[in-house]
Amino acid sequence: MKKSLSLRVLVLIIFIVLVAGTAAIAETLIFNDDFSAGLGNWYAGCNTAMYAAPTLAIEGNKLAWHQGWDYIESNQSFSGNFRVEVDVGRDAGSPQCKDFSIELVNAPAFAGAFRFQYGTYRKDSVLLGQAPNYTCRSSNCTGACIQNSTSPYLQEMDTVTPHIGTVSLTYRDGQVTLAFKNTLGQTIQTPAAAVGDLGATKIRIAAVSNYDYVNAVRVYSLDNTAAGDCSTLNLNNLNIDMPCLMIGGHKYRLRLLYDPSIQGGYYWKLDLTSIQDVN
Repeated sequence: MKKSLSLRVLVLIIFIVLVAGTAAIAETLIFNDDFSAGLGNWYAGCNTAMYAAPTLAIEGNKLAWHQGWDYIESNQSFSGNFRVEVDVGRDAGSPQCKDFSIELVNAPAFAGAFRFQYGTYRKDSVLLGQAPNYTCRSSNCTGACIQNSTSPYLQEMDTVTPHIGTVSLTYRDGQVTLAFKNTLGQTIQTPAAAVGDLGATKIRIAAVSNYDYVNAVRVYSLDNTAAGDCSTLNLNNLNIDMPCLMIGGHKYRLRLLYDPSIQGGYYWKLDLTSIQDVN
């Protein structure tokens, strides 16, 4: 029975790995800023046709906006395949166009626009479209707007409160997508838009409302992962560590323990205490 159970567990794990995709090196965190050390990693700017200077401020554990269309732009440039994750929130207010613009500076035609619930329209929305123009003040300068958009790059889902979550802009193989995950783990994502080879590009993040804020920004390199996969196998003293295994859209960490007591081959047991959701 013991041998049969271990075999079934091993077969199950192999099946999961095959479904998830070919084993590859996990994505790598290459940039992480929670603004606890200020804005040293960023250039701060504003719409120069509207304001003389930005008024961004670190308040508690967040970067707060006090006037619309201020922005931060990374001092560092990023290349290859990567994903930008921005932890965002809104305390009050209800902008019509969008709450945030997240863009790769070298791809202004397909910047990411994100909006929490607008008034009685109880939807959170993601959209790819033109980046804002920070040198003019007309309605044509706001870039992509979610309100009344008929773009095929618009995706929406029912809002939840509080209005916080993570917006992710992913660049992979010459294409970009924008996604949002709320506090319940529910996710929406735009279709991919082709932007070509961006070379080394900086990241720009803007907010429209003085109630918007950002808690942290992370960048992950995706160059060593297969599309849609984060399966990883690390052999450690015959134990098998899986730091990142994608199952059903969620990432898990788990370990298989080598069991030398079973004769006639190599057998492993699933360590139930090792299973962690790493999303």
